[in-house]
Amino acid sequence: YWKLTRLGDDPVVLSENQREPHLVLHSEGRRVSGFGGCNNFNGNFAVEGQEIAFGHLATTAMACPHSEDVELPFMVALAEASTFRLMPHHLEIFDEAGQMVARFEARELE
Repeated sequence: YWKLTRLGDDPVVLSENQREPHLVLHSEGRRVSGFGGCNNFNGNFAVEGQEIAFGHLATTAMACPHSEDVELPFMVALAEASTFRLMPHHLEIFDEAGQMVARFEARELE
């Protein structure tokens, strides 16, 4: 379970009682699932060495106020993902230009 903490240079700030945006990478079947801040999503991903790519992500279609603040940039970051760096408690995803597009913090899966 990876909690989204940064989108590019910007910290992800949640309002009180707001569910945290996150993703879960399921190694079996190379599936990804998560929550973007308003909608749930799922799809597939591929990893080869330090390269990562997310396939088409299916999302629910809930209308939420201010979902464009986090959810849209989160989905764009996943679409632009090219490489990653895995550290003991963090996952960073970079675009083709080497710019960090998203940073995640490891959480225990509940």
